[in-house]
Amino acid sequence: MWYASPRRAFSSDQPLERQRVNKHDGILEDEMANKIMVGLGALLALVIGFAPDLIPANIAAIILVLGGIVYGALEVDASDASGYLICTIAVVTLAGSDALSGIPAIGAQLDGAVGAIATGMNGGVATVLAMGIVNRLKG
Repeated sequence: MWYASPRRAFSSDQPLERQRVNKHDGILEDEMANKIMVGLGALLALVIGFAPDLIPANIAAIILVLGGIVYGALEVDASDASGYLICTIAVVTLAGSDALSGIPAIGAQLDGAVGAIATGMNGGVATVLAMGIVNRLKG
């Protein structure tokens, strides 16, 4: 799948088709970890959007930001993170515009969920920024 980071997808000299089926390279395990992290973040965002009183807001925000930091460190290549950064800009813009609130019955809840996703993605942006600075200082 192409949602895996380029750093992980091209980690060996084998063709990409061979990498997807070879469990010894760690490719399948990395894809599974990626799916688990994204799934947990989406689930937490939906809980925040549809049942905001279930988890205290400050605890949920800390969990989302820490998850974004971990995701940014493990799955985003700091030297070529433009796709992740563009996606983050789009999600943050959607969350800030409250565009989904016009949907009857569930619009406000969807806005809350998108806002929670944006919070997690901003943690990933901070990690990408820090990794980019470190890479530039290393040379």
